[in-house]
Amino acid sequence: MDPTTTCCPNLACPARGQRGQGNIGIHSCKDKRFICTECHKTCSVTKGTAFYRLRTSAETVSLVLTRMAHGCPPQAIVAAFGFDERTVATWGTRAGGQG
Repeated sequence: MDPTTTCCPNLACPARGQRGQGNIGIHSCKDKRFICTECHKTCSVTKGTAFYRLRTSAETVSLVLTRMAHGCPPQAIVAAFGFDERTVATWGTRAGGQG
């Protein structure tokens, strides 16, 4: 968790888009949240990524997405990992939107 590599995602913040300016601090290591010292809003480390608000670990989602990217059929992923096919499809769509 490095606050110098992120910027405030708040649209109304005067420091929005400024990285490494010292305006982002760590709000909670346990919950993995940052805080902006300008607008005092907090945000998740995964805000703006394909992993935002997922209940499954990022490592597991990365494994599934890697297999999908290499051509593994979704039905095989469902059988191997035990996820619902709609969940796997949603992860693929989110990752595609990110890319």
